Amino acid sequence: MFNLIMTTQNIDGEKTKRFFDSLNAMTGDIREKLFLYIINQDKRPAAGLTIKYKEIFTDKCSLSKARNLGLAQLPEEPGIIAFPDDDCWYSDSILKFVEENINNNDFICTGVFDPYKGISYGNNRPLKTRTAIDEANALLLPISVGIFYKYSAVDEIPFFDERFGVGTDWGSGEETDFVLQLLKDGKRGEYNSFDCVYHEAERDKDFNVSSIYKYALGFAAMAEKSKYVRKQDEAYKQFKKIKARSYMAKIYYLFVPNKRAVYSARLKGFKRGCAEGREFYRNENAR
Repeated sequence: MFNLIMTTQNIDGEKTKRFFDSLNAMTGDIREKLFLYIINQDKRPAAGLTIKYKEIFTDKCSLSKARNLGLAQLPEEPGIIAFPDDDCWYSDSILKFVEENINNNDFICTGVFDPYKGISYGNNRPLKTRTAIDEANALLLPISVGIFYKYSAVDEIPFFDERFGVGTDWGSGEETDFVLQLLKDGKRGEYNSFDCVYHEAERDKDFNVSSIYKYALGFAAMAEKSKYVRKQDEAYKQFKKIKARSYMAKIYYLFVPNKRAVYSARLKGFKRGCAEGREFYRNENAR
C-alpha cells in the first residue's frame, strides 16, 4: 500500500482540491494500492475524493504532530509511507515511478518541480539526477513532499520530532531530522529526480523575513541535534557550509536591501537556533 499522510487547515481550498484531483486521476493497480490519511484541522469533512481515505479530525496543531497522528493510524502491515502537503500534487506517473525505483533502497527522495514555472523547487535540487543519500546531502536534497519510505513493519518508521516544523518555535527541519534518523538506523536512500512531485516554487512566504527567520532557527536547531544526539559530524559540516554561504551572500548583497534582509534574517535564525539547540541537546545528553 501507498499510505499518504496529509494535513490541512483548509479542506475545500483550491490547492487541496488540486491535490485530491491528482489522486482521483490515478488508475490501475496504483489506484487500488492508494490510501490517504487526512489529518483534518478544518473540522469540515472532505468531499469529492474517489480513492480510499480516512479523516482524523483534530484541533490546529503543528505539522509534525499532525503527521504523527497519521502515523499512529497505520495498520500493522508493510507499505510505503509518504507525507504530501495540501499544496503539492502528483503527476499520474510518480507513484509508479517510486514503486519501480525504490526496490534497491529503503527510501527514495524524488525531485520536486513547479510545472507552472518549469523550475525545480530549490536551487540545490537538480532534475534528472540520481545519487545515494548520505549525511551531507541529506541537508540539501530531500524535501518532505518527495520522501517515500518503504517499511516492513510500522515500528520501523521514526515519528517526527514535534519540536520541529511549521507551527512550532523551531519552524522547520522536521523532514531533514526524519531522513537523518533513517540514515542513523542504517536505512539506505536515494535521491532520484527523473520524476517529480509537483509543488509551486517561489511562493510569497519564501521571501518573507519572518518565515525565513523561523525556518533558519529550526534548521540550525536540527543540525545541533544531529551533532549532539546522533553524532553525525558530516551533516554538521554541511550545515556549517550552508551557514558560511549565507554570510557570503549577505556581503554580496550589501547594497540590495531586500536580498540583504533575507540573508540577515537567515543568519539571525541560525545564530539563535544553534544556541537553543546546543543548550537543549547538550542538556538532554547529560540526563
